[in-house]
Amino acid sequence: MAFDVAERVLLYGVMILCAASDLATGKIYNHITYPAAILGLVLALVAGGWTELGQHVAGFSIGFVPFFVLFLLKGMGGGDVKLMAAAGAIMGYPLIVAGFFHTILVGGVVAVSVMLWKGVLWRGVRNALWTMITWFLPVQTRKLDPANSQKIPFGVAIALGTIWASLESLTLFRFEW
Repeated sequence: MAFDVAERVLLYGVMILCAASDLATGKIYNHITYPAAILGLVLALVAGGWTELGQHVAGFSIGFVPFFVLFLLKGMGGGDVKLMAAAGAIMGYPLIVAGFFHTILVGGVVAVSVMLWKGVLWRGVRNALWTMITWFLPVQTRKLDPANSQKIPFGVAIALGTIWASLESLTLFRFEW
């Protein structure tokens, strides 16, 4: 079943609210993400039955699992994980796959832009490279100082990436590479 109007309205409303709260407070609230995920699953069940619900449960999982791994590695906040899972529950599979990749693309642009703005881009690149090197080489790891880490409002990237993917699913908004 296609991504319908009710799901789009829910997605856009949740994404705008969560992006605004992430910018204003640095937090994405459970009282928005939990009901959004549940409502996304209920809409899927009502609109398309058990098969559609299965696709939206798969979307929830695809949104949740990769970001949860990043959360465990302390690379992302819990609100971001729950927001992406809610987006998956609303968008369903396979649309959340495009939403995931668009989010990563937008997140990279946002991260580089924020680091350029604050003048810490090269420090961030050095820290990222050091972290990757210590994963693969048997060298003694040094802990990165959290003060050296640049936090970005990733809820904004999730909002822009998932909205971009949903607009791209419309035939009149088709971005070709």
